[in-house]
This record gives sequence, C-alpha cells and structure tokens, in this order.
Amino acid sequence: MVRALAGWMAGATLLTLTALYPPPVASGSGPTEPAAPRQVVVIPRQYRVWFVPTASPSAAADLLRRLGLRIVRADETGRVYVVAIPEGVDEAEVLRTLRQSPLVLHVAPHVLVVNARKPVGPPPPKHPQL
Repeated sequence: MVRALAGWMAGATLLTLTALYPPPVASGSGPTEPAAPRQVVVIPRQYRVWFVPTASPSAAADLLRRLGLRIVRADETGRVYVVAIPEGVDEAEVLRTLRQSPLVLHVAPHVLVVNARKPVGPPPPKHPQL
C-alpha cells in the first residue's frame, strides 16, 4: 500500500515538473537549446478592459471616450479594449468609474510577455559604413 502510494506521488511529481519545465526541443541537427526565458512588461497607464457579452461595441467605445481614454487596440468582437490614460486624467477616478459600470466585466493592467533574449523597444539605429 505504501509502495503504491509512493509510486503514485512520484509519478504525479514528475508530471507536474514536466508541465512546469518542459524539456528543450531539438531544432535540426544542432545541440538542444533551452527555451528562451520570458519577461513580463507592464505598460504604464495602459489597461485592458473586458466588457460584458451583452454590451454593444459602440456603447463600450462610447463609455471609454466619455472618460477621456484613448483606445489603443480592440479585438475583433469589440468586447476587449486596450486603453491608454492620457496625462492630466485622474487614473484612480477612471478606474473606479470603469469598475462600477454595469457594462464592464473586468479591468486589468496591460502587460506584455516578451522573450527576454530579445531587447524590448525599437531596434538600435543603423550606422552607415565608412
């Protein structure tokens, strides 16, 4: 009984570790490389806003514009928006109003998950060859 329980726990631990840390995948004939580490970047003063499914896209966009927010991006359904809070607009008041609105389902900071090996931001300027 104890041996069976220990075997089951070892198998569950192995499955969990494999799910959390997958083995590197070989690409071609070269040596295997570990997966690139990920980095989470929080975009300041940008939020992702989810609207309830019954809200029309025009009503959602109208609410965001009335609050003085700039729409950065919207999904194809018109239910999820990425908005930027311009300078001079009270961020706390806008978030409070959004969270109290019956049209809004959820508000969260806008984050990007990027490959840590690649630099974040625009590429460096190219220098002319002499």
